Amino acid sequence: SKAITSRDEKDAGSCRLGISIRSSLSVSDGVFARASCFWCYVFVAPHRKPRPLRLDYQLHGFLYENSSRLEWFDPSNTTTWATVAGSLLDPVEAGKLRDCCQEANICCEHMMEGEEVGDLSDHCPRTWDGWSCLPLSTAPGVTVPIKCPVHAYTGYPECYLHGKKRCGSDGEWGLKDSSEHTDYSSCSMKTFHLTNYSFELSAHALSLLALTPAIFVLLYYKELRVHRFRMHLNFFIALWLRSFFKILELSLIKLPEILEESTLLEDNGSGCRVLT
Repeated sequence: SKAITSRDEKDAGSCRLGISIRSSLSVSDGVFARASCFWCYVFVAPHRKPRPLRLDYQLHGFLYENSSRLEWFDPSNTTTWATVAGSLLDPVEAGKLRDCCQEANICCEHMMEGEEVGDLSDHCPRTWDGWSCLPLSTAPGVTVPIKCPVHAYTGYPECYLHGKKRCGSDGEWGLKDSSEHTDYSSCSMKTFHLTNYSFELSAHALSLLALTPAIFVLLYYKELRVHRFRMHLNFFIALWLRSFFKILELSLIKLPEILEESTLLEDNGSGCRVLT
């Protein structure tokens, strides 16, 4: 077979980071691991970092406990990682950040170990884009489907969608804000949730409309105030209250969250916990 010829030759000691730098970083001294984990943290949504760390974008580190001491994003260091985890919304987000850092290192291993044959100098190079891995070079003009990463969501998604990354005809990944561009717009669960919540809201509204006259009749007529009908009355009232509070939950918390008008659900305040 022919030897590999590409712009990112199989350098046994480096892996490409497609964010901002767009070049190969050394593996043996931990530069790639530090930089990739740093960007995993940067890409966590601001409302999921209620106590954000002070970052050093040049050295890919953070100032430990707001001092002048620079530390790296290293999940294996339990002391400094506790500070990183403490800056995030909850342990779930900390776990997803750890997973992102580990997946970057696994991607790097795949990039270094993956066998490719032929002249690939006109191909888009294999890369870690900050969330997802492309361990093999991509031919010009090809669009690669990418499974939407869990790091893009609050909690864990109900189902998995796909984004895409296109290799240009010139053998270069498309750029956006000086970084390799991966289109994750199709990963949004907004339409899915908006449809479901709207349907649920309509169903509960119809339930209230049907239950209200039934409850009125059972309360108004004395002839119906017997044990058998009292059981029905209690059941109807329970259903009415359930629909009423579900409407409050949907209209005050879930729909505004999806429409990006509120973050009450992620803030997880006492009022939110009562309604949900």
